[in-house]
Amino acid sequence: MPCLMDVSFPLLEPVPLRFYFASSPGEVTATVEYMYRSIAAATTFSPRFLAVLSEAGRAADYFGAPLQLIHVGEETAEKQERFANGLEQFRLPADTPIHWLAGEPARVISERARSLGSDLVVAGAIQSEQGYRPFANDISKQLLAEAPLDLFLFLRPREEAETIKNPAVLIDFSATSAEALKQTIKLAKKNRSEKIVALHMLTTFEEHRLNSTPDAIDPEDKLDQFVLAHTNLDIPVETIVVRGNTGFSLCQYVQESEIDLFVVTTGMPGVTQPVLSAQVEWLSQVIPCNVWVIRERATA
Repeated sequence: MPCLMDVSFPLLEPVPLRFYFASSPGEVTATVEYMYRSIAAATTFSPRFLAVLSEAGRAADYFGAPLQLIHVGEETAEKQERFANGLEQFRLPADTPIHWLAGEPARVISERARSLGSDLVVAGAIQSEQGYRPFANDISKQLLAEAPLDLFLFLRPREEAETIKNPAVLIDFSATSAEALKQTIKLAKKNRSEKIVALHMLTTFEEHRLNSTPDAIDPEDKLDQFVLAHTNLDIPVETIVVRGNTGFSLCQYVQESEIDLFVVTTGMPGVTQPVLSAQVEWLSQVIPCNVWVIRERATA
């Protein structure tokens, strides 16, 4: 059963920020502690060009990091003008670097972002919608599978800032998911979200294994204990264990619960284990909402 943890806390003064869940462009008074060194935006001249540019600018302001624009395609006077107009429209620095590349998009975006010292890539994610499932585009799929960088994938990027209302973070009880939980709480507090949702996926096979293990900790209790151990509960955290035969049960929950930001941790591409766990393999096919991917970092 869902559990809502809460404690009383003083009302915080609104903090205007420029992220996709901020109040309005141009208002920056604070940044989060989790700093990216540099943010790269993968830009294409699709109908969502301006929206992705706007989201990237807000992300750079929020994280307090310089923005680099990457475009895979030929540099032309017309494209230069469109970039210049977009930067001016969203009050971004006119001298924001634009990198013109040729080659396989996901590969050259990842390589250039790394060479620039960027550790977060912002990109649009949707290719098409069939029924009620929005399918991921090829670039976001390849970045997810191959880019050794954190990702912010936007399902439907917006030119105008929107507040995040219902964020969720997937918990696998790792150190990386503990950090993801902390960062999700920071985002939620800046947005004055009423709560966040901490999710754990439990497959039928895993539940059977737990039931046959003496003294196994109840999954709901384990999730509650993890949240209590890694937060100070200055914002309510709802803990939910999603049960199902496959990871698509989690995808369905995210969609039906109208989660608007899903924070997930993954392995780092290039290592032996799969990048995506079985619980979130569906992200390589379906993007149900805006997704923040935080890669597992190597430990000493």
